[in-house]
Amino acid sequence: MDQIIAETVKGISETITQPSLINLDYADMSTIMDQGGVAVMLVGETQDKNKTQEVVNDAMNHPLLDVDYRGASGGLVHITGGPDLTLKEAEGIANSITERLEASANVIWGARIQEEYKGKVRVMAIMTGVQSAQVLGPTTQKQANASRQSIESNGFSGNQSPVETTGDSDSSSWQSDGGHEERETQNGLDVIR
Repeated sequence: MDQIIAETVKGISETITQPSLINLDYADMSTIMDQGGVAVMLVGETQDKNKTQEVVNDAMNHPLLDVDYRGASGGLVHITGGPDLTLKEAEGIANSITERLEASANVIWGARIQEEYKGKVRVMAIMTGVQSAQVLGPTTQKQANASRQSIESNGFSGNQSPVETTGDSDSSSWQSDGGHEERETQNGLDVIR
């Protein structure tokens, strides 16, 4: 388990710091992570001849991460392969992962060629907005689904909507699906109370 965590952290840092065939950068990571919700990480690697399908199956069906990804709202996918990895194969891997997520999910993918991966391919993915009972627990999942349906039925595209305030103060009040927050601006910074 420690090795998986170490490889994942290393993979994330290399994904956004090392040059790639198709680059991912910090802005891509922020775009996906800003969508919020529970995030899970997937890692898969294979040397199989049918590597495009096998690496996706390996990542999505990892025994330590028994999670239902169908409700995920975002994904950052990074594919690493040897000189034998074609752009078409990399795109096929990204598409196979995207097909397993919510239809409106925002997926950003990148690919890197490394000599030591000759004959094999590795995929690392971060999925956000996961609504799986295996991660959230059954009660939390029901609450998350109810909140999501409430937001969608009211036509809100984000998690927060402004609420009118009265008075002459600089503070404004926001309503979210988690309760009420008071915000005020001090020295150009938003302060949440």
